[in-house]
Amino acid sequence: MAEETNHVLVMADRVINAAMWLADDKDHPKPVIPAIIARFDLNAREACEACRLAQDFRRAGRPPV
Repeated sequence: MAEETNHVLVMADRVINAAMWLADDKDHPKPVIPAIIARFDLNAREACEACRLAQDFRRAGRPPV
């Protein structure tokens, strides 16, 4: 159970890191989903979640630190 919890936390951390990178980067590679998958070792669903979070970060003014 603890190993599964750690996996979820690591996955969430990678999604947040990807979102922060995307929100901060003005000149990100296109198409962005494959770039996020390769750079942050995410699956397609996680990469899409990172894009959604990045948009939220941009709307809020800046990503959390």
